[in-house]
Amino acid sequence: MAPELMNLPLELRQMIWDFLLVDAEEHCKATIAGRRRLVLRFWGSLVDTIVRTRSDLLLVNKRVAVEILERLFKRHTPTFDSGPQILHVILRRLPSPILEWIRSVELKWCRFPPEPDYDHLDITEVRPLMDFIGRRTSIRTITVTLELHSSQRRPNDISIDRNYYWCMVIAYAMQLVLVGLLDEVCVQYTPDSVWALLEPEDDIQSMVHQKPSQWASPPESALSFLVEQLETRGIAGAGTNYSLDNIVARMGLQEWHQSNGVLEDAKEFWFVLKAPQEHDVYKQDGFWCSRDGQQFYYFPLGDWRPAATDKQPQNKGYDWVESS
Repeated sequence: MAPELMNLPLELRQMIWDFLLVDAEEHCKATIAGRRRLVLRFWGSLVDTIVRTRSDLLLVNKRVAVEILERLFKRHTPTFDSGPQILHVILRRLPSPILEWIRSVELKWCRFPPEPDYDHLDITEVRPLMDFIGRRTSIRTITVTLELHSSQRRPNDISIDRNYYWCMVIAYAMQLVLVGLLDEVCVQYTPDSVWALLEPEDDIQSMVHQKPSQWASPPESALSFLVEQLETRGIAGAGTNYSLDNIVARMGLQEWHQSNGVLEDAKEFWFVLKAPQEHDVYKQDGFWCSRDGQQFYYFPLGDWRPAATDKQPQNKGYDWVESS
């Protein structure tokens, strides 16, 4: 089938790739997986990228793979499934055309560690990753998922840790938004179980009709962690220039799906964080500041240096060029 397919006009083939790359809910089906034991062998070649991208479409032939990868990174939101250190390595080693193509990414970490060291993650892994994304890629939108728990059942510790970690990532990403290095951060607040659908700890049906400053989340909920991180990093909340009302640009509810089908009347809450319209910044002594002099971008631009082992190898004969 591939030879006949490739005889079609490029515009028609791109429409076919667009259709095949998303599921029924318009979510991109391609995931770039990173594992610590495999990433040392990843050098950004065509074959390496195909192997790390979970999509059967890339196995047809080389020409189809190149076209689909280009369409994927240019027009869709691929999912990167790895921790911050591994994701940083993958992004550094991707060919420069791909870094220029990617505009939107969704971040996941399915193999989240059971007892994370947050101080290490914060300073050593998340901060350099977000700095690299902001200054060395064309990414403008980041999507992350927070877990909505049940009000009647205590979530396990790793679920709480995951929410805390992703709220830290959101806060770092918002620092990039405030200095114009990202456009927005999309947050999906997804029930972690059927019990969370029946008895959610946050009333998402009401929240969608409230101002964000009126959200009343219980301790250790994802939204309480988010408020804490935004305040700690000087982005929004107590002691800052802005409230949640200023940075939540839009929100809504959408159907929530499971692998075994659609749960009737099940909803997922989502919201988008952006810089306030009146926001204005300047740089002083390596820090970005608001016009009243408040520093909210806590690490100087330019303090990151690539590792000595981070070489940029040749792509083994494959050229990454736009399709003709």
